This record gives sequence, structure tokens and C-alpha cells, in this order.
Amino acid sequence: TSYVWSGGETTDSISVSPTSNTTYSVIGTDAEGCSNSATIDITVNAIPTASVSASTPICEGEDANFTITGSPNATVVYSIDSGASQTVVLDAAGSATISETNQLADVEMSLISVNNSDCLSPLTGSVTITVNPNASAPTVSPITYCVDESSTPLTATSNTGNNLVWYNFDGTPLSSAPTPDTSSSGTITYEVSQTNASGCESARS
Repeated sequence: TSYVWSGGETTDSISVSPTSNTTYSVIGTDAEGCSNSATIDITVNAIPTASVSASTPICEGEDANFTITGSPNATVVYSIDSGASQTVVLDAAGSATISETNQLADVEMSLISVNNSDCLSPLTGSVTITVNPNASAPTVSPITYCVDESSTPLTATSNTGNNLVWYNFDGTPLSSAPTPDTSSSGTITYEVSQTNASGCESARS
């Protein structure tokens, strides 16, 4: 029996690498000259994709948030700091957010593979979120006034280059250092922190 394929090949089998859905046909003819034909439909599934991004840097103690985007509903395998493999399924928009809470050191996400149930594709993308240290708490001392005594704005000792951040007794941020009201007796508590060059705030004093 001889064969003729739609692409002109005359062997009994052919190797193909289509990039889109393709139909192949073949005609077979035996020694008596009788012929018959057949078709083969090849479906080419899209290779799934995924990539990772993140907002970096963050401050010590904040959550590290990674965003994976790619093929909708695909399953992505990833690892954190080269640890055990974990999986996440992207939503219908092709997105997923992974949060690593209360980070005290730099943290890396590495993508391993993505699978859309038809095709599995290995991945090599990674991103590292840098964790900047928080400032140390500023130094303060208690102040005592007499009733109706003239008062001055409060002060605190901060590190060079850092900025003080003052808070009212109810925790409301203030635009500048407060001046105590001495019109009546009692105790008023204010809080103060400092931010460093990275914008990371200390604990309050």
C-alpha cells in the first residue's frame, strides 16, 4: 500500500509540529488500485504562563506580598526561600496574591512550574522582597509643670537623619511636637516615634 499525505509526504507515517490546530489527511492506495482516505485532527493547547512581582522594600514586621499573574485558572508551583514546594490556583483573571506575614528578613519567591491541565511548563522566575530595619525608639524624659506655668514644645532625642513623629494621647498623629496645656492639674501622655531614611518607623516612646 502506498500513501500520500496532505503535505505531499509518501511514507506510512509522518512527524509534525503544528503551532495551531491542524487537520492532516492521508490517502492510501493498495496494489489493486483501490483507495481510501482518513483525516487526523491535531489540537494544539496554549502553553500556560506565570510570572511573579512584588512591592519592595518593606519595613521590618510588615507583610511581604507577592503577586503571581499568568494564565487564568492555572496551577502554579512555587517556593519561599528555597523551601518546600507550594501551589496556588490563579483566579479567572489570572492572578493570585501570596502573603508572608511579619517578615523580619529578606524573603524570596521562586516559581517552579505552571500547569493549565493540558500542558505543564517549567518556570525560572523569582523575586526578592527586601526588608529594611525599623528605627530604634527615641529617648524621652518625663516633664513636670506647675498649673499655668509657661510650657514649651516637647522634645525627644532621635538618631541623626531620622524624623520624629508625635502622637496625641489618643494615638492621633500630630503635625509637630505638642505643647502641654498647663491650665489645669493632671497628667497628659503623648507618644513619639522616629522614622529612618528607609521610612521605617520605630516603636513609640
